[in-house]
Amino acid sequence: MASSATASGGKFDEKLPGEKPPKHPGKHRKFLPVAEGKGMGSLEKQQNDKILSSLLARNSDEPLDVSKAITMYKVKKEKQRRKEKNMPSKSDKLKPQKKPHKKSSKKRA
Repeated sequence: MASSATASGGKFDEKLPGEKPPKHPGKHRKFLPVAEGKGMGSLEKQQNDKILSSLLARNSDEPLDVSKAITMYKVKKEKQRRKEKNMPSKSDKLKPQKKPHKKSSKKRA
């Protein structure tokens, strides 16, 4: 037995006998109301504080990688020097040289 299609897309339709329930019911995100009411500013502030504290807590555990910071600083300075001198970058040297597509064929006797 098949069910007929409706404008609701089956959301409010009765289930047929033997029809299985949906495997993954959708989770809907909860947003604050658009129109500000009483106490809405404090709710938004609480949400922002919660996000900020989680970000700060996550980053506080990681120690500062000094060698990575030094490397980034050197690369930045090198790029500035190249820009001032209008020198080609080292990446140009890494590009493959173009080879002819046609191989030279030697005639055999």
